[in-house]
Amino acid sequence: MFEKEIPNLSYIILKIYIKFGYNHRMVNSIEELSELQKELCKILRNNNINNLDNVIEEMADVYLTMEEVKKANGISDEKILKIMKEKVLRGVR
Repeated sequence: MFEKEIPNLSYIILKIYIKFGYNHRMVNSIEELSELQKELCKILRNNNINNLDNVIEEMADVYLTMEEVKKANGISDEKILKIMKEKVLRGVR
């Protein structure tokens, strides 16, 4: 999904997987999702959306790790976009 914006992304992800292994990267993905969740909870708890820098940083980490999950499991952009469209359309009905 981000191949145009980040040249050689597939190659970089492959090198990361070779270096660290599948299980390590899956656990890392879970950790990144948790960190985003924590930052979003901080915003709600403090009722303060003025500083979104940490949320943006964690979102970037999540996007990258989701690309890793997608590539490691052979999930196509088309499959994800199809499901996203279905969910969006379901939400407006």
